[in-house]
Amino acid sequence: MTKKSWQWLFYTSWFLLLLIQASFIELMSDEAYYWSYSQRLDWGYLDHPPMIAVLIKLGSSLFGGELGVRIVPILLSVSSVYIWQMIIAPKNLKLFYGMVMSVGILHFLNFMAIPDAPFIFFASLFVLVFKKILATPDKLVNYLFIGLVTGGMLLSKYHAVLLIGFMVLANVKLLLNYRFWIAVVVATFVLLPHILWQVSHDYLSLQFHLDERSFEPYHFGDTLEYIVTQFFVLGPITGILFFIALVKRQAVDRFEWTLKFLFWGVIVFLLFMTFKGNVEAHWTFITIIPGLYFVYKYFEGKEKWVQGIQRMGVSILILVIVIKGVLMVDLTRWFDMPLVYAEWQSNAARSKQIADKVWGRPVGFMNSYQKASLYEFYTGNPAFSLSNAIGRRDQYEVWKLEQQYLGDEVVIVANYYERNFDSIWFDKELISYKIAEDFQYYSFLEAHLSDFKQVYKSGELVNAKVEVLDFKTDGTRLDSDYPCELRYFIFKGEEYVSDEHFAFVSNEEIGKQINGKIRIPLETGSYRVQVNVKSGWIPPIRSPDYRMFEVQYD
Repeated sequence: MTKKSWQWLFYTSWFLLLLIQASFIELMSDEAYYWSYSQRLDWGYLDHPPMIAVLIKLGSSLFGGELGVRIVPILLSVSSVYIWQMIIAPKNLKLFYGMVMSVGILHFLNFMAIPDAPFIFFASLFVLVFKKILATPDKLVNYLFIGLVTGGMLLSKYHAVLLIGFMVLANVKLLLNYRFWIAVVVATFVLLPHILWQVSHDYLSLQFHLDERSFEPYHFGDTLEYIVTQFFVLGPITGILFFIALVKRQAVDRFEWTLKFLFWGVIVFLLFMTFKGNVEAHWTFITIIPGLYFVYKYFEGKEKWVQGIQRMGVSILILVIVIKGVLMVDLTRWFDMPLVYAEWQSNAARSKQIADKVWGRPVGFMNSYQKASLYEFYTGNPAFSLSNAIGRRDQYEVWKLEQQYLGDEVVIVANYYERNFDSIWFDKELISYKIAEDFQYYSFLEAHLSDFKQVYKSGELVNAKVEVLDFKTDGTRLDSDYPCELRYFIFKGEEYVSDEHFAFVSNEEIGKQINGKIRIPLETGSYRVQVNVKSGWIPPIRSPDYRMFEVQYD
């Protein structure tokens, strides 16, 4: 077969396989979450930039169902592979395609509607244009193009700063080239709407990514897990070959040296990030570009290895096809399957069973933006997430969709078993829910502690002051049938310690200082306390305000 024939066969087959997977495998919870972004387009979101939402919106306008959500990310993923081919310029296409097929994570990330799809596409373009800049540093058009690409990359995923940072650090002399700063201006112009969104939202995403992780204590297991998984996350075998090739093959020019710097820079930086908490395995996905480059260059002339890698690629492709086939059939009804498998199954059936029970009422899922998004996608009925005191922040907390249903009948689905609630049996899962006939949820109120010290004695009962701020301007008042209670919660790292009543709030006390008492834990150490607003029987609302303090023995 000719080179063009091999290219046509590979990319056509790769694209068709991804289309089949995208059409017959249910959305994963994160994909549904990003779909919910696309239903409320904006220039930014709590945990991600807006690119994935725009792509899903575009695809959904062309096709329905799961395929519409995934079609544009699939096109970008296939294009990314072709860009890698342009970067590597392989003479042996069968070897290159065998290596691509050997990277197991590609077979899953490549058909999913997640921010990694546009990110790796723009990152691949970035590397390709950067290669041209190193070859011809005086050509202005390359700097203009890389500015556009940089903007698209940062609008896809914030991890782009790693690629940009390490590529520039490896070529510091670029800072003296005025064309480089033209690229910076172009990228800034592309990012300007997102920057303005961040400013208008008090740098919401920055606070989320920096603050939320600061509560987690160090666990050696996080570091060990990261080290072990990095050999297999890009494999199962190819990942090991990546490290071998990066160590053994010497860089022959500035571009190869830059790729090496990028690979090791990302690996080492995220290793240090494990000291602050868990690092997701796929965060190193960007290393696939230098990894594939060096593993191809290293093994290109080694015939015995070439044949082995080609067979490995075909074997892994067959294995992945079998796994994807299993994902298309729900086996959870007959077998106890791993949680990672269950996440792909029964989402549509579960959502529709809940919908049949609640008769079109809006549904609030406690601490589950995933289930809220899946429910909305598969039923078309309104849903939202209610982040209670021990939950994590999500985009629903920013949207505050629940506020449009105040006074209506709303179904509250608990993320725990509650015997006083009604129940729905779905397969082996018991879903607890309760109908709030006059739904009241005071998420427009926030309680802020004032004059809280940084050090307290063990077991001390301290006086505290809280100011309850009202962020709603339409004159909504508290409902007497849903008394507004303040409860303080104490955490050690991410671990819940205790919670107790602080005070009740009347309409007249909103915006004023409210006195109460907080009992300090007995054990020494670092803690955080937050005062949360509770409306009637509904669990307390997670407060964004908190105070850190130390407990010492007397």
